[in-house]
Amino acid sequence: MDPMAAVKVETRKRLTREERRRETRERLIDGAQAVFAERGFHGASVEEIAERAGYTRGAFYSNFDGKDEVLLALYDRRIDTEIADVSKMVSSAASPTELLAALRGRAASPFDLAWHMLSLELALYAMRNPRVRPKFAKRMRALRRAYERGIKAQFALAGIEPPAPLAHLALILQALDEGIPTQHAIDPTAVGRDSFFDAITLLFEAAASLSRSREGTS
Repeated sequence: MDPMAAVKVETRKRLTREERRRETRERLIDGAQAVFAERGFHGASVEEIAERAGYTRGAFYSNFDGKDEVLLALYDRRIDTEIADVSKMVSSAASPTELLAALRGRAASPFDLAWHMLSLELALYAMRNPRVRPKFAKRMRALRRAYERGIKAQFALAGIEPPAPLAHLALILQALDEGIPTQHAIDPTAVGRDSFFDAITLLFEAAASLSRSREGTS
């Protein structure tokens, strides 16, 4: 027997029940991501997701209540990764200009249309489903809090006070972040990938100018 194969077998034997459960969930989430990308949320079935992950329908329902639950788990994983990545950029940036340059660089990769459409499907599904709506709303609030932390850090770097409550500014930023990619997906010639960053640059400069004018008249 291949020594490396023996090590892998031994490692798998050592997994605890909780570790095996986490592994199963991750593989099911991976399977859901692949099937959703091909068929969309409504076109995918639990059976397809389970089969893609290498499990049975019963294994799926042992980990998730339904397609919406695995989609929310996929959304959590994606957003947690994005928040962690952007938070590192925020903490390491020496100025708002430097942060915006880093964010523009991060967005240079190809536009993930499949993920954007899936996010829109989840939002529409949540609006139509009273059981899912509060779960999605909770995630939207968590995302806005992340925006708030980023906005607060950038105004601190600029040495000025925000001209409006952070929650309000975060809501504006979230609306831009969700709306502009949709416009880009529909009309990429007129709405470029950088349009979001152009918008938040303008927003920050206007907000900073307003703050300084208020400080000058106080």
